[in-house]
Amino acid sequence: MSDTTTRLLDGGEGVLNNVFSPYADYFIDMNSQRNSFIATQPVGIYESQIKHYICQEYFNHEQKGLWEKIPQFIAPIQGLENIGDFITVDYQGRVPMIVSKVDNERCAVFENVCPHRGARIESHTEGCKKAFVCPYHSWSFSHQGHLIAARWREAFPEIPEQYCSLHSIRAQQRFSMLWQIPNDPKPDFSLDNWFAAIEDQMSAIGFEQHQLLNSRERMVQANWKLLIENFIEYYHVQSLHQKSLAPTLNGQLHSLDSFAQHGRILTPLKNLAKVRQQTPHKIRREMVATYLLFPNIIIGVQPYHVFVSFYHPVSANQTCSKTFNFIHNGDEKIKEVCQLDVEYLAEALEEDYEAIEQVQKNLEISSAQSLLYGEAESLISQLHHNLAAILHPNGREKNRHE
Repeated sequence: MSDTTTRLLDGGEGVLNNVFSPYADYFIDMNSQRNSFIATQPVGIYESQIKHYICQEYFNHEQKGLWEKIPQFIAPIQGLENIGDFITVDYQGRVPMIVSKVDNERCAVFENVCPHRGARIESHTEGCKKAFVCPYHSWSFSHQGHLIAARWREAFPEIPEQYCSLHSIRAQQRFSMLWQIPNDPKPDFSLDNWFAAIEDQMSAIGFEQHQLLNSRERMVQANWKLLIENFIEYYHVQSLHQKSLAPTLNGQLHSLDSFAQHGRILTPLKNLAKVRQQTPHKIRREMVATYLLFPNIIIGVQPYHVFVSFYHPVSANQTCSKTFNFIHNGDEKIKEVCQLDVEYLAEALEEDYEAIEQVQKNLEISSAQSLLYGEAESLISQLHHNLAAILHPNGREKNRHE
């Protein structure tokens, strides 16, 4: 089924309207036929080697062979409205960053490291400043990253150019988020090409019309791929989330779709047919969309909020989860309802994290060699094929049926 982009309706009920609306009747019809799911392309079964989740050597291979070749998420920028507004960003294993609003149109990203002697410059998580002052020797830099003053300037007969500004990080903006440009990209790489297949979908969400409600961070004791796999299949919903999601979410009925290396799951809530008949403009409130922005960003469009979850690999068995929750500007009057929607999902996320941590423990002591995935988990096999294309370009690890 193809999706066409139309102009967003006013208010939160218009989010993804062009995507949800044509699928509503489709899901109602599937439900009447007692169908469960449909994948864009049937893929058969898939097996993944357990060593990919527990081996630190393989994790190190991913660090060099994957993350240096693809764009990496930095942060959303909806809260940076005025010149001088800033946030600091810290992900273990990556250089600490300052995201600064340098003019009316642009945010810049700098290393949160003083070029003089390597001290961290800014300790606050957010604020508004026209100058950043290093607490170590009081060197100061403008919100545009340029050296303003060096204390005891007379002690420096000269200051070479590389010390006269904060080190800049190459970044570009898409969907009201900043993305770090890879250090070692393919020759034909561009952010436009990277997101081309899913651009219409992300634009239909309308992140620029949303405000950040809150963010939450959790260190999950599990490999990053186990987390991503969990969120790109709904096969587990009826079992794992019996008391949270299952009573309202029709997890057995969903559509799996691919957009180049990215993916999407659409599923209705159990009240969809009634809402479709009585208040068709409220379809967004009765459907859920989950997107994978390859390889480690999950975006969820829930009935009353949108979340962006970033899963940053720390080690073979540790992942930093950072979730940003947004509400549409048009839903300000029902903010309390939106907050309840956030809390409702947070409970389910914790159920996921606890289950995945147990899976990680089991894999580390199990004698099994591989894991098995079926067609209801087809986005997982797609994930691994796309990872293999980058990590093993001259000899991809293959499904036993290929």
